[in-house]
Amino acid sequence: MAKIPVLDAIRIIPRDTDFLDRKSGIRGEIFYDRTANSLRLYDGQTSGGVNLAQASLTNVSLTDFRSKSIESKLSTVIYTVTVAGPQSLDLGNKYILNSIYRAQPNFVVGYVHVFDQTDLSNVYWPNSNGTTPNPHPLNFSADNISGELGGGSSYTTDVIYLLDNQPVSQTTYYSSAFISATTRQVQITVTNSTPSTLYYWCWNHLAMGNSITVADPGTGSGGEAGPQGDPGPQGDQGPQGDQGPQGDQGPQGDQGPQGDPGATGPTGTSVVLRGAVPAVINLPASGNTVGDLYVVTDIGDGYVWDGVAWDNAGPIQGPQGETGLQGETGLQGETGLQGETGLQGPAGAGSGDVLSTGGGYVDNAVVRYNGTTGTSIQVSSVTISDLGVLTATNFSGGGSAITALTATQLTTGTIPDARFPTTLPAVSGVNLTALNATQLTSGTVPIARLGTSGTRDATTFLRGDNTFATIEVGSAASNSFETIAVAGQGSVIADSATDTLTLTAGTGISITTDGGTDTITITSTVSAGATAFTGLSDASSAGLTVDQIYLPAITLLAVSNSGASSYRFDQYGATTDNPTIYAINGTTIAFDLNVSGHPFLIQNGAGVNYNTGLVHVTTSGTVTTGASAQGQTSGTLYWKIPTDISGGYRYQCGIHAPMVGSISIKTFSTI
Repeated sequence: MAKIPVLDAIRIIPRDTDFLDRKSGIRGEIFYDRTANSLRLYDGQTSGGVNLAQASLTNVSLTDFRSKSIESKLSTVIYTVTVAGPQSLDLGNKYILNSIYRAQPNFVVGYVHVFDQTDLSNVYWPNSNGTTPNPHPLNFSADNISGELGGGSSYTTDVIYLLDNQPVSQTTYYSSAFISATTRQVQITVTNSTPSTLYYWCWNHLAMGNSITVADPGTGSGGEAGPQGDPGPQGDQGPQGDQGPQGDQGPQGDQGPQGDPGATGPTGTSVVLRGAVPAVINLPASGNTVGDLYVVTDIGDGYVWDGVAWDNAGPIQGPQGETGLQGETGLQGETGLQGETGLQGPAGAGSGDVLSTGGGYVDNAVVRYNGTTGTSIQVSSVTISDLGVLTATNFSGGGSAITALTATQLTTGTIPDARFPTTLPAVSGVNLTALNATQLTSGTVPIARLGTSGTRDATTFLRGDNTFATIEVGSAASNSFETIAVAGQGSVIADSATDTLTLTAGTGISITTDGGTDTITITSTVSAGATAFTGLSDASSAGLTVDQIYLPAITLLAVSNSGASSYRFDQYGATTDNPTIYAINGTTIAFDLNVSGHPFLIQNGAGVNYNTGLVHVTTSGTVTTGASAQGQTSGTLYWKIPTDISGGYRYQCGIHAPMVGSISIKTFSTI
């Protein structure tokens, strides 16, 4: 049987990369990639073959290495990112990380942290999914909670942006490609050079994220360290062959057979150096750099690394401390006994007696409880018949609804006018009005009520024929004024008892009379004065509203907008977008707002609303101050700039991030 020849060497044909990329090859075929300095293995189907990794992994791209690490979730933390509306006193939309509102993550050095924005709320919120896009691309910053949008910068070191699992630039990530992509991720690898504090922020909207704390891995002090793995057994050394006898320059004896090699120990594990090299790891004594990749010698079921026991899956956590015993639930207090039901009061009866402190029961009487003790009964003078007719021995009140009232039943008071017919019959006093009870004797009108002279005075106003007398002007008996005097004017004196007083309406006066009610009505016909500031002719001619003159200001800037991209100010050029505004501390500056749909905010340089000194006045004169003056779209916003501030402030639209500009505050004393 022919033996397979043993070769001292195998030559693998080198090829250029572009040739190998086009080749699918024959199954088992191997070529040498001279450009990548690696081998390509072909299976006859995969174009370009399979690139075999070198032992040093130098031909494996960092992107592929990270991708595989993330897929296997080794040293990887994944945050599912969604977007929701504000909570409590917050304003604007906010990021939700793993269902936690505005979470503050803790990054660990050596880990990859993945922010997955695949959820559609990252594309549309607060609009419904699939309607109008309002994208929220996530970024990192080391100096501002709103990154570049808040005047800071982006942090992109060791940051990878992926759309549909393909790496893209930061610019592409926040472009329209973010909206059309199916999956969206931002990945950051945390190293010893990563700043201790980071921020995550939205490219299009202010203050959506929060801060991130970066720290070294924990020491595992929360529990006891797991046991150290036993070292693997050392293979037995084969017996040394006997040395042949030394002859006189004789032939050298045959060398004994070589001993069998010991059993191969377990394969080492690749780890990344994060600190000082442990003594149990077979590494060179010098030249070690944090972040280098090494192979740790296996010591049984695991290995020791940085003072912590590890296995191939990661650190072996010591046993978790026992959970403390839960306190016993306090005994529930007993429910108080329910009071006994009170005795039912006695039922009323058509006959018999009802005992009470007020006396015995009175048949057919109207009674009532006094409302205090619930037992005393008050018996009225009113009785009720079996047919339901009430009868009383006396009455109170005006008596307007009383019928069949005879004069003998009146003791005090008068009969109201409603009891009179059109004429007065000289019969019983049923139909008389304003008649004292003492003047009734037989039901007829006493003669004292009728004037014998037929004139009207304080006590006499009715003739015997039931007609009223005519008023006599100028007569003492009529109680009328003979002379009418007007201050600063001549007096009007009646010339006779039948003289007529004529009232003449002057300018702006109208006089109307009503003979039926004997009334004279004097009315002003002059229109009322202005009741609002805009009713003044001077204000109307100048086109002013009250808000524009509420406070004296060093200047009044007319504010408009250009779509949702910028604010414009009349004194800084009609077409200049988001200009820098200059102001002086200790003075007042005013903003005449005409920016419907774009709430106007004053903020400090960090993007936080600055409420000190703000006064807003509506066109109708309603005044609000402080935080309530923020976010207005019309009226006038006054800023009474404090004397103790200077430097960079800004104006910002509460809805649209691009509408932002600087306000430079100068110190008055240095001008």
